[in-house]
Order: sequence, then C-alpha cells, then structure tokens
Amino acid sequence: MGIILCTHRHLCSAAALPQLETFEEYYQSAVKSILTTVTAQLALDPARRFTFVEMAYMERWWRDQNATVKAQVRQLVAADR
Repeated sequence: MGIILCTHRHLCSAAALPQLETFEEYYQSAVKSILTTVTAQLALDPARRFTFVEMAYMERWWRDQNATVKAQVRQLVAADR
C-alpha cells in the first residue's frame, strides 16, 4: 500500500482579508513562487500530481510565462498531472 500526502492551502486575496496584502502583492510574495516551483518539480517527477483552483492567480502567473513554460504546462495538463 502506498501513502499519498496531500497538502492543502487556500490562497486568500485582499477581498477576503483586507488587512493583508493586495491581490498583486500576495501574488508576488507567495503565489508566483508556488506555481513556478510546482511546475518545475512536476517536470522532474512523472509520479507527481498537482491541482490548483485559484484561476485568477493562475491567469496572472500565466501572463508572465514564456513560450517554453507555457508549452511545458500544456504537456503537464494533457498528461493529467
């Protein structure tokens, strides 16, 4: 039997917690590195999977990516990773 650890975190924007950072500040301080790191790690290990539901952050991250990273992400999505 294998064990799968699945960490979970909600990404909160300023709309939910106005005393914290703005959407862009939070993207720059946390989300950008999460998505960049996860993409790189998924490419290295075909056994890994990732889900992400915060599409506003994903769209923001996608705008910053070059054609190579976008192609890599498309391949990961096509492989259900």
